Amino acid sequence: MDDRALYSRFESLAQSIARVERKVDFILKELKLEYPDDNVPPELEKAHRLLGQGKKDEAVEEYQKVKNVSASEARAIVEALDIKRLRG
Repeated sequence: MDDRALYSRFESLAQSIARVERKVDFILKELKLEYPDDNVPPELEKAHRLLGQGKKDEAVEEYQKVKNVSASEARAIVEALDIKRLRG
């Protein structure tokens, strides 16, 4: 297989994977299920879960408690995480 054919095949696979991911996301949302994000450190799972439930203030409090940071710092970080989460 030449480079052009390989690139085309990889592009096709990437598109197929993206379609499958969208379908899985749709199914999880419809069934109101959560899939844990493997990139979230264990000590922040509760804050991440609260954020996913739309409980931003509670997520900020949890983050502040776990990380021992100021309320303003916790809010800034949680809001940045929320933006990242929404962008997918």
